[in-house]
Amino acid sequence: MLRALLVISSACATGAMVARLVPHPHPSLSKRFPQSPVARPCPPGLLRVKLPPQCNAEAQSPDGFRAQIGAGAQTALSLGGVVAADSALRRAFAAQAIAFPSSLAGFFLTFTVLTTLQSLHPPSAERLFRSAQPGCAFLAKWLAVFFVPNLVLLPLVITMGSADLARLGVLVLCGIATSLPLAAFAASAAPAAPPAAPPAGAVTSTPAKPAAPFSAATLQLLSCSALASGVLAVATNRASAAAALLSVPWLPFATRYAYFLSVTLASFAAGATVVPKRLQKVLHPLVTCTAATLGAVALLACGTGLPFASVLRSYLLPGRGMLAAPGNLLLAMLGPATFSFGFMIFQRRALVAANAAAVSACVGVSSFAGLFGTAAFARYIGLPPAVRLAAVPRQVTAPLAIAIAGLLGADPSLAATIVVLTGLVVANFGAAALDALRVEDPVARGLTMGAAGHGLGVAACSGAAGAAPEPGAPTKQPSLVR
Repeated sequence: MLRALLVISSACATGAMVARLVPHPHPSLSKRFPQSPVARPCPPGLLRVKLPPQCNAEAQSPDGFRAQIGAGAQTALSLGGVVAADSALRRAFAAQAIAFPSSLAGFFLTFTVLTTLQSLHPPSAERLFRSAQPGCAFLAKWLAVFFVPNLVLLPLVITMGSADLARLGVLVLCGIATSLPLAAFAASAAPAAPPAAPPAGAVTSTPAKPAAPFSAATLQLLSCSALASGVLAVATNRASAAAALLSVPWLPFATRYAYFLSVTLASFAAGATVVPKRLQKVLHPLVTCTAATLGAVALLACGTGLPFASVLRSYLLPGRGMLAAPGNLLLAMLGPATFSFGFMIFQRRALVAANAAAVSACVGVSSFAGLFGTAAFARYIGLPPAVRLAAVPRQVTAPLAIAIAGLLGADPSLAATIVVLTGLVVANFGAAALDALRVEDPVARGLTMGAAGHGLGVAACSGAAGAAPEPGAPTKQPSLVR
């Protein structure tokens, strides 16, 4: 139980800090590592808020196309490096029979290495951060979709009776209703860093409207891929077609794999882009993504004549490699995503130090209440012992919850499912609950969402407005572009 408390405390600290810090670049690095592309100057004599068409034509020029290809290659190399580092650390922990989650250890190790390099040789720290930044940005952008496999398999995982299922729902809802106010109170009661005044002469104006999370080209590419691979999957997975494809037995697997993966990504991008922001407050992109993926499974089962449960099981194969099924690939990316948090915290290390008291208070309260409060309430309402143990790590992210479930002897699949359900409720209704509680401090809001909703809380508030700026940074950006 003490080891589980240590892991939960570390995980809550990670989630809380990242949720608070995701939107804000550190001032010392913002010039070197811009968060968004910088537009080229317009022709002389033009002073407009929006760039004229001739300034945007470069995106369709050969140079703009080559720049996009280069950026994609850089992101792929950076992402590959983060995934390889996380995988190497996981294998090393497994070889030494270390039970502590390797991804969480990688988070602390990355932050320690970067901080040490920054004190000894700052250019080396900057180069290391710069090499990992594109991959970390990619993981942060798609973070929420990595939780989808556990939701898609929900019909197969939840096998308990209706009474126990109702008790589990009461536990999740009551746990969130308790953890949100407690974490918010702890973060708000701690001494806060005084807001820094903007530099002299800083220009202030209304910030620009945030861009869509996914471009129309990305959504169109994923949608066309889902449609084409769906037709091929139905054609190659029929019993008659499978018999005719004995010479290429991998083709049915490949088409089904591409179909499921492209549908999941396309529906998530559509849910985050096409669905209005107001509706997303109650219809999270994870909900639309899960529903669309289950619908795709049903269509494939109907088109091929295969049982629905059999087709659904092929989406995620627990205990197999990350390439064994599309759900395995998505779920495996939670490890590198946790590993990458070390780079994010390093980028905002000054903000972490400025709010150390609030972080410590929120982590301590959330860890204690999440572990002992969940266990006590689960016993009080009469949940079976197996479900009680699986519900204990409900406030930490899925890969860490699986590791904690192993320490406690619980069912990892059930533990991951409870974790995702908890995060989904927080992502949907956490911000509204904090509004009702009149929690306006951005530090308290970010810490609370991360501590109560782990990675999904992070993803839900990463683009939220109203977050506090970096110490010493101007509060708003100029609205005119020369």
